[in-house]
Amino acid sequence: MPVLQCKNYSEDAHRRTKKSQGTMISADIIVKGDKEFLKACLDALEPETKFETKRASYSMELNSNLKIKVEAQDATAFRAVTTTLTGLLSIIEKGWKNGR
Repeated sequence: MPVLQCKNYSEDAHRRTKKSQGTMISADIIVKGDKEFLKACLDALEPETKFETKRASYSMELNSNLKIKVEAQDATAFRAVTTTLTGLLSIIEKGWKNGR
């Protein structure tokens, strides 16, 4: 059964000014499961990595787990990216459970 885990939440209080272009919030999302499932997640989410805004982006790395690194300048942008990712992962998971 796939496992979704979010860790390494960080908020940099020094970068809260409007002048800052740095990351304020970041998270590593770790997806665990069999290799086929992880590859399906990677393939489904990869086209979205090209959609990078000035406020948020994410990157992925596939090893024994799928690691998704989300970085955002503000909470609204962070929420938008993580909501999109979890929505897509939910669709992939449902399809996987229903016979791929």
